[in-house]
Formats: sequence, structure tokens, C-alpha cells
Amino acid sequence: MKSNMKSPQKLLAHKHWLLYLQISTESVELEELREMKADVERREKAQAAVLERQAKRLDELETLYKVQ
Repeated sequence: MKSNMKSPQKLLAHKHWLLYLQISTESVELEELREMKADVERREKAQAAVLERQAKRLDELETLYKVQ
């Protein structure tokens, strides 16, 4: 007579497989988040450079305005 219950070894293997799949999925998500963070940091750096150039240009224009 065959039991419908799975053996403890099969249950443990199944749990390990599910855990492996979860870790794999989370690893992919983590890598995507790291890439997104790097993109945001690059954009922030570029924006800071733009603001710095604009501030410098404003200073130049203010100097020119005061001279006249």
C-alpha cells in the first residue's frame, strides 16, 4: 500500500529547491536595485555639474552687470 504522504527527504529537497528559487529571484532583484542606484548617482552627478556651470555663469553675468 502506497502512502500519499511525501517522504521527509523529498519534503526537505522541495523546501531547499524553493529556497534556492527565492534566493535566485532576490539576487536578481538586488542586482537590478544596484544598477538603478548607480543610474541615480550618475544622474545626480551630472545634475550637480550642470548646476555648478549655471552658478558660475550667473556669477559671470552678475560681474558683467555690475561693471556696466
